[in-house]
Amino acid sequence: MKTSDKHDLFNQLFTTSTHGCSGECQCGVFHYDTCNEWDEDHRLNTLPSAEASAKEFPDNYQFQENAISYVNINGFLYVIGCKCRFDNFIFEFLTEEKQNILSFYIKTKDEINAEDVGE
Repeated sequence: MKTSDKHDLFNQLFTTSTHGCSGECQCGVFHYDTCNEWDEDHRLNTLPSAEASAKEFPDNYQFQENAISYVNINGFLYVIGCKCRFDNFIFEFLTEEKQNILSFYIKTKDEINAEDVGE
């Protein structure tokens, strides 16, 4: 399977159905969608306020040109594309460490049945 197909599958399995004009990553960075038309309050109040705060605390803010969406890792929400890159870390970990992950489940005898995997 091509890496891009694996990444698409990862997003399909781990991405929440939550999207929005702003959101906070588990790492503490606040994210704002600057391109989509959300509502007048977002455009006239929220974005200008965030842009002003970002000048004072640039490490705490990230602006992107799409809706904010999340990867759910054990109940923790990480923004896709965040500068913390946690979504990429998890994908790369699962991809690069697949043999160790499989060995872990085999050695601990934690069985994974077809019934345990939801479609």
